[in-house]
Amino acid sequence: QLVELYKRELKQAMEIDKLFLNNKLSIVDVSEKLGIPRQYISEVLNVYMNTSFQDYVNKYRIEEFVNRLQNDQNDHLTLLGIANDVGFNSKSSFNATFKKFKGLTPKQFKKSLS
Repeated sequence: QLVELYKRELKQAMEIDKLFLNNKLSIVDVSEKLGIPRQYISEVLNVYMNTSFQDYVNKYRIEEFVNRLQNDQNDHLTLLGIANDVGFNSKSSFNATFKKFKGLTPKQFKKSLS
């Protein structure tokens, strides 16, 4: 039951509070914000959700990037500009992460939309 509660709280922290937008977000930050010990968050993610903290956060960042890419209000921004807005610090980590989750580079993905 505790595992389900922690999973719900983590999900809410990402989907509602959008903690992933903080480009310096750490597991300690999430632990402090939710009042859940860091090692419990780590265990819930690794054991029960089969993912790492970084991958969990980056999945939300990539989804937010895709949403913003499809929004005409962001047409004036570069791909890297949007990536920075959703919490990525560097072009190389963004590109590698994007390809890992989507199977395409961000440029290829953008082309596939048009």
